[in-house]
Amino acid sequence: MSHTLLLTILGCGILLALTFRWQRLKGTTLIAPWYWSLIAIWSIIAIEWLPFILTDRLWASGSASLRYFAAITTLCPIVSLLGAKRPQHHAWQWIVLSLWVILAMPAARTLFFSHATLHIGILWSWFLLILVGMTVVNYLPTRYWPVGLLVGTAQCCLLANELPGVRFLSALLTPHRSDEPIRPYFGSTITALALLFAAAILVQWISRERNRPKPDCVEPLDLLWRDFRNSYGFFWGLRVADRFNGLVESQNCTLRLRWNGFVPIAAEPNERSGQTPPKIAASMEQTFVRLLTRFVSTGWINKRKAEHSEKGHC
Repeated sequence: MSHTLLLTILGCGILLALTFRWQRLKGTTLIAPWYWSLIAIWSIIAIEWLPFILTDRLWASGSASLRYFAAITTLCPIVSLLGAKRPQHHAWQWIVLSLWVILAMPAARTLFFSHATLHIGILWSWFLLILVGMTVVNYLPTRYWPVGLLVGTAQCCLLANELPGVRFLSALLTPHRSDEPIRPYFGSTITALALLFAAAILVQWISRERNRPKPDCVEPLDLLWRDFRNSYGFFWGLRVADRFNGLVESQNCTLRLRWNGFVPIAAEPNERSGQTPPKIAASMEQTFVRLLTRFVSTGWINKRKAEHSEKGHC
């Protein structure tokens, strides 16, 4: 009971942090991954309370499958993020749900058609590991890279029995408890929620750090770009930059959009180190803003631009 209470406290802390985060995501297509994150945390909490509702025999036969259902839900936010572009971002959520159903099939087969131990094939295991890796890789080159690492580690804890190469975590975090033969010690789940709680707090802290004035002179439009690529990560950041450069290349433009912002073509090798930030033509700014509106609202863009201008970064 004490472990379930601790797990619930951690889960509620994460839910509270997600609630605060909603205001920053309002007006963006990141709301869909936010909802999937909410569902994932609720699922983990609900599954761990089931032993107090189900009979010992029923829980013992289905605990592994039920925990697996909740664990794979934590993979849905990154999959949802891959389709976070208007106008298909709503329809993409059905693809996310379909993927969850496909991933849940081995556990459903074990739960409803037999009482054998849950076992998924090697291909399924590697596919799950790829999805976990996508979360880490997507945010590795951004300010939120520690958050990505924490979330990826938490997913490894939840899926330790199914992921290749990390099964030792299951034995490490869930030691045998002779006094609890039916309700096993769920150290993996508590560890995962502790990591997710740390990630949720870290997101808030990094967001506050972002709002502090920078010591160097940075254009507000560069800061707007960094806000976008930090929020959406490597996959969409690279795609938007490539799309923008393709559009302005035919206009004989002397600027290109790189990971840190807009740079003159001649300064690409040095990423404009020590140089005055280039002036961005109105037509280029319109093109850039038009690309961003596929992901965020004009209100979100105007709010970020106003914040950066008022803080006097330059």
